[in-house]
Amino acid sequence: MRVESNMQWSDSIFTSEGRFFQGNHELIASLDVEWTKNYRIKNGSRPFNYSISLIELPIDPTPVDIHPRSFGFKSVYVSTAADEINLLESLDRDLLGFLESGILMAGHQLSSDLSCVINASPVSLPNVSTLYECWRERRSEGRVIDTRYDLDHLLDIKSRRLVDVAAELGVGVEQPELKNTSMTAIHRRFLSTGNEALRERLMVLNLRHSLSTAVLAAMSLGRLTPTYVGVNSLIRDNVWDYFDYVDSTSFSELVHTERHRARAGSERRYTLP
Repeated sequence: MRVESNMQWSDSIFTSEGRFFQGNHELIASLDVEWTKNYRIKNGSRPFNYSISLIELPIDPTPVDIHPRSFGFKSVYVSTAADEINLLESLDRDLLGFLESGILMAGHQLSSDLSCVINASPVSLPNVSTLYECWRERRSEGRVIDTRYDLDHLLDIKSRRLVDVAAELGVGVEQPELKNTSMTAIHRRFLSTGNEALRERLMVLNLRHSLSTAVLAAMSLGRLTPTYVGVNSLIRDNVWDYFDYVDSTSFSELVHTERHRARAGSERRYTLP
Protein backbone atom coordinates (compact mmCIF):
# COMPACT_ATOMS: atom_id res chain seq x y z
CA MET A 1 0.00 0.00 0.00
CA ARG A 2 1.34 3.42 -0.91
CA VAL A 3 0.88 6.24 1.61
CA GLU A 4 1.88 9.84 0.88
CA SER A 5 1.46 12.76 3.28
CA ASN A 6 3.10 16.12 3.89
CA MET A 7 2.26 15.94 7.59
CA GLN A 8 4.91 14.76 10.04
CA TRP A 9 2.84 11.98 11.57
CA SER A 10 0.59 10.64 8.87
CA ASP A 11 -1.11 8.26 11.33
CA SER A 12 -2.41 11.15 13.45
CA ILE A 13 -3.13 13.90 10.95
CA PHE A 14 -5.99 15.42 12.95
CA THR A 15 -4.71 15.19 16.52
CA SER A 16 -0.91 15.38 16.40
CA GLU A 17 0.76 18.57 17.57
CA GLY A 18 3.01 18.18 14.54
CA ARG A 19 0.22 18.19 12.01
CA PHE A 20 0.49 20.41 8.94
CA PHE A 21 -1.31 23.33 10.63
CA GLN A 22 -0.30 23.69 14.25
CA GLY A 23 -1.94 25.62 17.04
CA ASN A 24 -5.55 26.76 17.19
CA HIS A 25 -6.08 27.49 13.52
CA GLU A 26 -9.57 26.81 12.23
CA LEU A 27 -9.44 24.03 9.68
CA ILE A 28 -11.70 22.24 7.27
CA ALA A 29 -10.97 18.71 6.10
CA SER A 30 -12.25 16.95 3.01
CA LEU A 31 -12.45 13.25 2.21
CA ASP A 32 -12.73 11.69 -1.23
CA VAL A 33 -12.75 7.94 -1.91
CA GLU A 34 -12.19 6.36 -5.32
CA TRP A 35 -13.76 2.99 -6.03
CA THR A 36 -14.29 0.67 -8.96
CA LYS A 37 -17.89 0.83 -10.16
CA ASN A 38 -19.73 -2.47 -10.42
CA TYR A 39 -23.49 -2.26 -9.82
CA ARG A 40 -24.30 -5.62 -11.37
CA ILE A 41 -23.61 -7.55 -8.18
CA LYS A 42 -24.30 -6.69 -4.54
CA ASN A 43 -21.38 -4.79 -2.96
CA GLY A 44 -19.47 -5.13 -6.22
CA SER A 45 -17.86 -1.68 -6.00
CA ARG A 46 -14.43 -1.79 -4.35
CA PRO A 47 -12.53 1.14 -2.75
CA PHE A 48 -8.90 1.49 -3.85
CA ASN A 49 -7.81 5.04 -3.03
CA TYR A 50 -8.70 7.81 -0.61
CA SER A 51 -7.33 11.22 0.18
CA ILE A 52 -7.89 13.71 2.96
CA SER A 53 -7.08 17.38 2.44
CA LEU A 54 -6.79 20.03 5.15
CA ILE A 55 -7.04 23.75 4.49
CA GLU A 56 -6.93 26.64 6.93
CA LEU A 57 -9.97 28.92 6.97
CA PRO A 58 -9.45 32.68 6.97
CA ILE A 59 -9.44 34.17 10.48
CA ASP A 60 -11.65 37.04 9.34
CA PRO A 61 -15.26 35.76 9.27
CA THR A 62 -16.02 37.89 6.19
CA PRO A 63 -15.29 36.32 2.78
CA VAL A 64 -11.85 37.00 1.32
CA ASP A 65 -10.47 36.68 -2.20
CA ILE A 66 -7.18 34.98 -1.28
CA HIS A 67 -7.19 31.21 -1.53
CA PRO A 68 -5.04 28.94 0.66
CA ARG A 69 -1.38 28.99 -0.34
CA SER A 70 -0.71 25.61 1.22
CA PHE A 71 -2.64 22.57 2.35
CA GLY A 72 -2.11 19.38 4.28
CA PHE A 73 -2.86 16.05 2.70
CA LYS A 74 -2.77 12.31 3.13
CA SER A 75 -3.28 9.96 0.19
CA VAL A 76 -3.54 6.17 0.43
CA TYR A 77 -3.69 3.75 -2.52
CA VAL A 78 -3.63 -0.05 -2.58
CA SER A 79 -0.68 -1.88 -4.17
CA THR A 80 -2.64 -5.08 -4.83
CA ALA A 81 -6.28 -6.09 -4.51
CA ALA A 82 -5.35 -7.86 -1.25
CA ASP A 83 -4.43 -4.45 0.22
CA GLU A 84 -8.06 -3.37 0.31
CA ILE A 85 -8.64 -4.29 3.97
CA ASN A 86 -5.51 -2.36 4.96
CA LEU A 87 -6.82 0.71 3.14
CA LEU A 88 -10.21 0.44 4.84
CA GLU A 89 -8.69 0.09 8.30
CA SER A 90 -6.33 3.00 7.60
CA LEU A 91 -9.30 5.21 6.74
CA ASP A 92 -11.12 4.12 9.90
CA ARG A 93 -8.07 5.07 12.03
CA ASP A 94 -7.83 8.45 10.34
CA LEU A 95 -11.48 9.14 11.02
CA LEU A 96 -11.03 8.39 14.72
CA GLY A 97 -8.67 11.37 14.86
CA PHE A 98 -11.18 13.45 12.94
CA LEU A 99 -14.03 12.59 15.30
CA GLU A 100 -11.86 13.54 18.30
CA SER A 101 -10.64 16.80 16.76
CA GLY A 102 -13.77 18.89 16.28
CA ILE A 103 -12.67 19.80 12.73
CA LEU A 104 -15.34 20.17 10.07
CA MET A 105 -15.41 17.47 7.36
CA ALA A 106 -16.48 18.01 3.75
CA GLY A 107 -17.22 15.59 0.96
CA HIS A 108 -19.00 15.51 -2.38
CA GLN A 109 -21.78 12.92 -2.21
CA LEU A 110 -19.93 11.69 0.85
CA SER A 111 -22.69 9.23 1.70
CA SER A 112 -21.88 7.20 -1.42
CA ASP A 113 -18.18 7.04 -0.57
CA LEU A 114 -18.88 5.96 3.01
CA SER A 115 -21.54 3.42 1.98
CA CYS A 116 -19.11 1.84 -0.49
CA VAL A 117 -16.45 1.58 2.22
CA ILE A 118 -18.85 0.07 4.77
CA ASN A 119 -20.31 -2.42 2.30
CA ALA A 120 -16.87 -3.51 1.09
CA SER A 121 -15.41 -4.17 4.52
CA PRO A 122 -15.46 -7.66 6.08
CA VAL A 123 -14.89 -6.09 9.51
CA SER A 124 -16.61 -3.38 11.49
CA LEU A 125 -15.45 0.18 10.77
CA PRO A 126 -16.93 2.10 13.71
CA ASN A 127 -15.46 5.49 12.83
CA VAL A 128 -16.59 5.31 9.20
CA SER A 129 -20.07 4.42 10.47
CA THR A 130 -20.02 7.34 12.94
CA LEU A 131 -19.03 9.75 10.17
CA TYR A 132 -21.93 8.41 8.11
CA GLU A 133 -24.27 9.24 10.99
CA CYS A 134 -22.71 12.72 11.17
CA TRP A 135 -23.53 13.06 7.48
CA ARG A 136 -27.15 12.09 8.15
CA GLU A 137 -27.39 14.68 10.94
CA ARG A 138 -25.26 17.34 9.24
CA ARG A 139 -28.06 19.92 8.96
CA SER A 140 -28.51 19.94 12.74
CA GLU A 141 -25.07 19.02 14.07
CA GLY A 142 -22.89 20.97 11.62
CA ARG A 143 -19.94 18.55 11.59
CA VAL A 144 -20.22 17.73 7.88
CA ILE A 145 -20.78 19.69 4.67
CA ASP A 146 -21.70 17.86 1.48
CA THR A 147 -20.93 20.02 -1.55
CA ARG A 148 -23.34 18.04 -3.71
CA TYR A 149 -26.36 18.76 -1.54
CA ASP A 150 -25.53 21.82 0.57
CA LEU A 151 -24.53 24.52 -1.94
CA ASP A 152 -27.93 25.40 -3.39
CA HIS A 153 -27.60 28.95 -2.04
CA LEU A 154 -24.57 29.50 -4.31
CA LEU A 155 -25.66 27.73 -7.50
CA ASP A 156 -27.87 28.55 -10.45
CA ILE A 157 -27.19 25.34 -12.38
CA LYS A 158 -29.12 22.08 -12.03
CA SER A 159 -26.18 19.70 -12.22
CA ARG A 160 -24.53 18.74 -8.95
CA ARG A 161 -21.58 16.84 -10.40
CA LEU A 162 -18.35 18.00 -8.77
CA VAL A 163 -16.85 19.21 -12.06
CA ASP A 164 -19.96 21.25 -12.83
CA VAL A 165 -20.38 22.71 -9.35
CA ALA A 166 -16.69 23.63 -9.30
CA ALA A 167 -16.86 25.24 -12.74
CA GLU A 168 -19.91 27.28 -11.72
CA LEU A 169 -18.01 28.69 -8.72
CA GLY A 170 -14.71 29.14 -10.54
CA VAL A 171 -12.80 26.19 -9.09
CA GLY A 172 -10.75 24.32 -11.69
CA VAL A 173 -11.35 20.55 -11.49
CA GLU A 174 -10.35 19.57 -15.02
CA GLN A 175 -9.69 15.85 -15.37
CA PRO A 176 -7.30 15.28 -18.29
CA GLU A 177 -6.30 11.95 -16.74
CA LEU A 178 -9.72 10.55 -17.69
CA LYS A 179 -9.73 11.52 -21.36
CA ASN A 180 -11.11 8.50 -23.29
CA THR A 181 -10.92 6.29 -20.19
CA SER A 182 -12.21 5.91 -16.61
CA MET A 183 -10.82 5.55 -13.10
CA THR A 184 -11.91 1.93 -12.97
CA ALA A 185 -10.10 1.13 -16.23
CA ILE A 186 -6.89 2.90 -15.16
CA HIS A 187 -6.92 1.18 -11.77
CA ARG A 188 -7.35 -2.25 -13.34
CA ARG A 189 -4.43 -1.51 -15.67
CA PHE A 190 -2.33 -0.56 -12.66
CA LEU A 191 -3.18 -3.79 -10.85
CA SER A 192 -2.29 -5.87 -13.90
CA THR A 193 0.92 -4.02 -14.84
CA GLY A 194 2.19 -2.42 -11.64
CA ASN A 195 2.85 0.76 -13.64
CA GLU A 196 3.45 3.41 -10.98
CA ALA A 197 2.70 6.25 -13.39
CA LEU A 198 -0.89 5.02 -13.65
CA ARG A 199 -1.31 4.93 -9.88
CA GLU A 200 0.13 8.43 -9.52
CA ARG A 201 -2.32 9.87 -12.03
CA LEU A 202 -5.25 8.55 -10.01
CA MET A 203 -3.75 9.60 -6.68
CA VAL A 204 -3.38 13.16 -7.98
CA LEU A 205 -6.89 13.06 -9.47
CA ASN A 206 -8.27 11.93 -6.11
CA LEU A 207 -6.30 14.63 -4.31
CA ARG A 208 -7.67 17.23 -6.74
CA HIS A 209 -11.18 16.09 -5.87
CA SER A 210 -10.70 16.30 -2.11
CA LEU A 211 -8.88 19.64 -2.22
CA SER A 212 -11.49 21.18 -4.52
CA THR A 213 -14.25 19.96 -2.23
CA ALA A 214 -12.58 21.61 0.77
CA VAL A 215 -12.42 24.91 -1.12
CA LEU A 216 -16.07 24.63 -2.17
CA ALA A 217 -17.08 23.90 1.42
CA ALA A 218 -15.24 27.04 2.60
CA MET A 219 -17.25 28.99 0.01
CA SER A 220 -20.44 27.40 1.29
CA LEU A 221 -19.59 28.64 4.79
CA GLY A 222 -19.09 32.15 3.45
CA ARG A 223 -15.40 32.11 4.35
CA LEU A 224 -14.08 32.36 0.79
CA THR A 225 -15.59 34.41 -2.00
CA PRO A 226 -16.71 32.35 -5.02
CA THR A 227 -14.07 33.31 -7.57
CA TYR A 228 -11.33 31.67 -9.60
CA VAL A 229 -9.18 29.11 -7.75
CA GLY A 230 -6.27 27.40 -9.49
CA VAL A 231 -6.42 24.03 -7.75
CA ASN A 232 -3.85 22.42 -10.04
CA SER A 233 -1.47 25.31 -9.39
CA LEU A 234 -1.95 24.79 -5.67
CA ILE A 235 -1.19 21.09 -6.06
CA ARG A 236 1.86 21.81 -8.20
CA ASP A 237 3.27 24.26 -5.67
CA ASN A 238 2.75 21.97 -2.67
CA VAL A 239 3.15 18.33 -3.72
CA TRP A 240 5.53 18.38 -6.71
CA ASP A 241 8.11 16.43 -4.66
CA TYR A 242 5.66 13.67 -3.67
CA PHE A 243 4.45 12.60 -7.12
CA ASP A 244 6.55 12.47 -10.27
CA TYR A 245 3.38 13.06 -12.26
CA VAL A 246 2.93 16.52 -10.70
CA ASP A 247 6.47 17.40 -11.83
CA SER A 248 5.82 16.11 -15.36
CA THR A 249 5.56 18.12 -18.57
CA SER A 250 1.89 17.23 -19.03
CA PHE A 251 0.93 18.46 -15.57
CA SER A 252 3.03 21.60 -15.98
CA GLU A 253 1.12 22.33 -19.19
CA LEU A 254 -2.14 21.95 -17.28
CA VAL A 255 -0.95 24.44 -14.67
CA HIS A 256 0.27 26.83 -17.38
CA THR A 257 -3.13 26.76 -19.06
CA GLU A 258 -4.84 27.32 -15.72
CA ARG A 259 -2.66 30.30 -14.84
CA HIS A 260 -3.01 31.77 -18.32
CA ARG A 261 -6.76 31.55 -17.95
CA ALA A 262 -6.57 33.44 -14.65
CA ARG A 263 -4.22 36.12 -16.01
CA ALA A 264 -6.42 36.63 -19.06
CA GLY A 265 -9.08 37.95 -16.74
CA SER A 266 -11.85 35.78 -18.14
CA GLU A 267 -12.79 35.07 -14.53
CA ARG A 268 -11.93 36.65 -11.22
CA ARG A 269 -9.36 34.64 -9.34
CA TYR A 270 -7.75 34.22 -5.97
CA THR A 271 -4.27 35.68 -5.62
CA LEU A 272 -1.72 33.00 -6.47
CA PRO A 273 1.44 32.71 -4.35
